[in-house]
Formats: sequence, structure tokens, C-alpha cells
Amino acid sequence: MMFITHDLTTASYMCDRIAVMYQGEIVEIGTTQEVINYPSHPYTRALVSVVTDLNHFIDNRERIILDGEVDATMEKKGCIFVNRCPFKEEHCEHHSPDFIQKEENHFVACSCLDKVPAGLPKEQIFDKKPVS
Repeated sequence: MMFITHDLTTASYMCDRIAVMYQGEIVEIGTTQEVINYPSHPYTRALVSVVTDLNHFIDNRERIILDGEVDATMEKKGCIFVNRCPFKEEHCEHHSPDFIQKEENHFVACSCLDKVPAGLPKEQIFDKKPVS
């Protein structure tokens, strides 16, 4: 069964695996435990941060996700999340990222994972500032 929602809390109760999509493309996929407890893609991290602690998200929003216009009608080269990513680099504008295997069943499409603090549980993951 496929369950489509914006509510990660509900998805975490109903699903064994989660695929996070941004503008119709999967940016992270894995077991529910891996995706929710160790979110790796910047968009997934923003979604989890809202569910984990809304006040923290509001206070640190500019470090978690950039404001930006989302125009799904435009064909775009490069990373689909580039306009909203606080970790973006110049190559993100022109190159679509490949999936990187984080764990046996956990994959992330992001070229800047080396800039995103890794291996931290969700409670600590949003305390680090992006590298400039």
C-alpha cells in the first residue's frame, strides 16, 4: 500500500519505509526509523524539524530552509532543492545529484552531504550552522 501525506508523524506510525519527495522527485528514501531519526537531505531535515520542535524551527528557520519561490512548471537543471537549500554550492545549480547510500536501505540525493552535519540524532541535527 502507498500512503501519501505531508504528515511525517502519521507516516511514521503507518509505514515501514518512507520516501521524501520535493517537487515530484524523491530526495531521500529508507526505513522509517532511518529517515525519521537520521534525516540526511536538507528538505527531510526541515520536515522533521517542524514535527520535532516547531518553536525551534521558527527560531532557526533561515538555517534550516531558505525562503524561495517554488515553481513546479519550470524545467530545471541541477538540484531541484537548490533555491531553498542552506548548504548549496555552485555545482548544485547545474548538476542533479545521484543517490548516495547512507545505510543498507537508506539513500539520499544530495551533492552537499559533506557540508550537512551527519550522524547526529534528530534532536541534535539542527543545532549546527551550515558551512559558508
